[in-house]
Amino acid sequence: ITKESREKVAEILSKVVANESMLYQKTKLFHWNVTGPQFIAYHELFDAQAEKIEVTIDEVSERIRSLGVFTRGLFSYFLQNSDLKEETRLHIPALDMIRQLTEDHEIIIRGLRGKIEEASELGDEGTADFLTAIMEAHEKEAWFLRAHLE
Repeated sequence: ITKESREKVAEILSKVVANESMLYQKTKLFHWNVTGPQFIAYHELFDAQAEKIEVTIDEVSERIRSLGVFTRGLFSYFLQNSDLKEETRLHIPALDMIRQLTEDHEIIIRGLRGKIEEASELGDEGTADFLTAIMEAHEKEAWFLRAHLE
């Protein structure tokens, strides 16, 4: 693909990194601060999800570099460009944590659908497939979280 298209794809991926980074930080915040009768289950669930998100952040960042563009790893960029809102409270009820993370995964899923299409339109089917796999992983994690709310 052209240099211009690679740069546009990298911009799409930079926004993915922003969303993933915000979700990672929120998931870790909840992992550290969850309390209640389901403490161990939620503590372990949040930690396992955070580990997967961390891997995704690394893979997306490396894909950006493979396109010949530098990765934006600045917290200021994440805060300004993420579709997710930062959680500033240190403690909220565990089920509210679950609801919030479920909603965040769903926001990311909806955003990825558009980004997959954009990457395809730019001629980067590899990135479109790559983003599809990330979307599917978020669908699974959202399902795991939703199951706690039923």
